[in-house]
Amino acid sequence: MDRRFIAFAFASIQPFSTLIPCYSPQELMAEYPWMTDMFVAIGEGLVKTAPWGLMFRVLLGATTSTIDLGTDIFVCYMFWKEKRMDYFEMTLGTILLSMSLQLLIVAAQNKKRGIKRVVLEALPVLVGLKPAVDAYRIAGRVEEDSKASIDTLMELTCVKCR
Repeated sequence: MDRRFIAFAFASIQPFSTLIPCYSPQELMAEYPWMTDMFVAIGEGLVKTAPWGLMFRVLLGATTSTIDLGTDIFVCYMFWKEKRMDYFEMTLGTILLSMSLQLLIVAAQNKKRGIKRVVLEALPVLVGLKPAVDAYRIAGRVEEDSKASIDTLMELTCVKCR
């Protein structure tokens, strides 16, 4: 923009917004196609670096994991109800294997804290709410214990990669 135009705009009686041509987002993107990529890159950067972006991703992942476990249990029940024991045993086996791996991660994470802490941390695994507990700790910025082997975000990642 020209400096004279800006000076005229400030000196003008008309509001500044009436002197600038108004574009709809569609017109702006049509006239400047590179702006779409720029806005997407800015948005991705904001979501990755903003605290609410981390909270959103953590809470969405925890919700998805908890719903996934619920659907696995429901499918297992349906196989048992329909007397399809091969499928029931395989589905139950995957659920138990997943919980066993989560319990191993919890035991490794909390071994320096003592057996009481290991049992306390194992309860959410047995109930199926370990991702939700970890998400609460990350989103709520709960203070971490210095005796922990790995941080809570890494533990949540390991539990989800089961």
